[in-house]
Parts: sequence; C-alpha cells; structure tokens
Amino acid sequence: MIQTEEYLNCFACGQNNPRGLKLSFNHDEGEKLTTCLITLPSDLEGWPGIIHGGIVTTILDECAYYAIMHSGSQWDNGFTTNINLNFEHPTPANQPLLAKAWVDGQKRRLLYCQTELLRQADMKLLASARITYFMMPKRADA
Repeated sequence: MIQTEEYLNCFACGQNNPRGLKLSFNHDEGEKLTTCLITLPSDLEGWPGIIHGGIVTTILDECAYYAIMHSGSQWDNGFTTNINLNFEHPTPANQPLLAKAWVDGQKRRLLYCQTELLRQADMKLLASARITYFMMPKRADA
C-alpha cells in the first residue's frame, strides 16, 4: 500500500479524515500501474443505487496522482489541470470496484494519465478519464 504521511486529512486518501474516502493504492512497478480497490457506500449516491459522478471523478483523479508520483523521482508534487472523463455506465453503490491509472505521456512538466474505474465482479468499464497534471520539480533544498 502507498501512504503519503503528510496528507492524512485528504478527502480522497487521508486516513484521518472522518468524512473522506480513505482510498489506498498499490503500485506495480513492472506494469507501471497504480490500482485501488474500493466499495462505496450508499451515502455517496447521487441517485438511488448510483454513486455521484463527483465521487467517481475524485477517485480517478487521486489514482492518477499516485501513478504519477511513482513514475519518476524528479517530481515533488503537482496539481490537476484537466480531466476529460467519460461515464460509460452508472457506478453502483455497495459493490467492489477497481480503479486503475498509468502514465501515458509527458510534455515538459505536464504529465498525462489514463484512468479507468471497473466493476470488479466482471471488469465492466464504468468510467474512464485522461487526466493532465502540472508537476513541480523537487527543490534543491528539500
């Protein structure tokens, strides 16, 4: 599991945020793939039985961030500049889901990630996004 100590209150991954998602991530260095398994409760619905699209977007954005942070040691941090997201099918509440992200391009300090959210039972694609991050290089005094 990947854990970032300094962000324990993050809504997406912070383990100390009582209202947060408490996402945890794994990174496969060989496949250059970051994953997250999660089951979302019904209190995150936007419609009965369907998870709110903003929550889906948050999960994919956070998964992309972790993929980027494990793509190279020259980055200190970064922030999202663009999310192009497609909702393929409604995301169900109370069912195991798999989020995946991988870096698929770079132009100077812009890194590009592909992300997917799948229903784990049958690997049905629920949502996908191409996410762009602007990265901050590590400081010499850090």
